Amino acid sequence: KLYISVGDGTAAQDGYAFLTLRKDRIWGSIIRIDPLGNNSKNGQYGIPDDNPFANEPNTVGEIWAYGFRNPHRFTWDINRYSYWFYSRHNAPFRQSSV
Repeated sequence: KLYISVGDGTAAQDGYAFLTLRKDRIWGSIIRIDPLGNNSKNGQYGIPDDNPFANEPNTVGEIWAYGFRNPHRFTWDINRYSYWFYSRHNAPFRQSSV
């Protein structure tokens, strides 16, 4: 599976932070795809069945986590079963656990 982070395109900075909470857009989210699959709309990649919104109507099935400003720099802690990423806001540093 491939995880891809997508920033909010300055939506939060411009006063539209609520857009990152929508599940019908990928802004401010982490998406997860299967590069070898073919069940996406264009058939060029797959959407894992265990994605949280894979089978929910009116959502982007690729979304794995959402509501972020600008998530990037992933790391996985296999001993704690947690996911960490660096999220650059207007502050110098912020990290979150998903």
